[in-house]
Amino acid sequence: MELDQMGAPFPPSPEVADTANSDITARRIREALDQECTVIPPLVTPGATPGARGWLSAPRQPVQAQGDRHHPRPRAERRPDIPFHIVEAWGSSEEMRRHRNRAASLPNVTWHDSVADMRPLYRRARVVTSPGRCPEAWGHVATEPQVSGTRVLGSNRGGLPQAVVPGGVLLDPDVGMDACKRALSELWDNDSRYDALLGTARAHATRPERQPETVVTRFEDVLAEHCRSANRK
Repeated sequence: MELDQMGAPFPPSPEVADTANSDITARRIREALDQECTVIPPLVTPGATPGARGWLSAPRQPVQAQGDRHHPRPRAERRPDIPFHIVEAWGSSEEMRRHRNRAASLPNVTWHDSVADMRPLYRRARVVTSPGRCPEAWGHVATEPQVSGTRVLGSNRGGLPQAVVPGGVLLDPDVGMDACKRALSELWDNDSRYDALLGTARAHATRPERQPETVVTRFEDVLAEHCRSANRK
């Protein structure tokens, strides 16, 4: 999504087949580079199972890009009855260490170092939150837990809406803590709302076009059509 960090634009070429991992990525490339892309969503292989009544927060984006208001620690302070499992983002920072030190005093917070395989944590989660400001191109942190039927509280930025809805709740990252608390309560305290999202989360993440074999076939079809087109020229 950060096209300004990619260097010079890539000019259209008959030797290149352009793909994007989400609708918003394709739109950004179309607007910035005047190139059309075939949308192929990320490959996510089901593997986790629905978890217990726990709260998992996975701030994959750098904390300094999200700010205190979007870090889960303040929410944990306001809801001492909820067990929070906070997963550290890749690449530590002074701000991250400050959050970790403050979280150490909270009895309802368990802090985890960065991990490559999130499935054991997803299996323990009732809700996963990713309300960051950075406009992610897709949001594996939403799709992976939804495969397990776990609900997601996510940002309405970037590709997260496409990854989250309708199996979760979207939140504008610029809202205040009161709105964050209400959104959290909507998923944690309202069992009927939580149960209603149970089936839709899994159905959204496991719909036919998201299945690994479908994604791989679609990618192979793009390559095959590109080769046929190149041969015709």
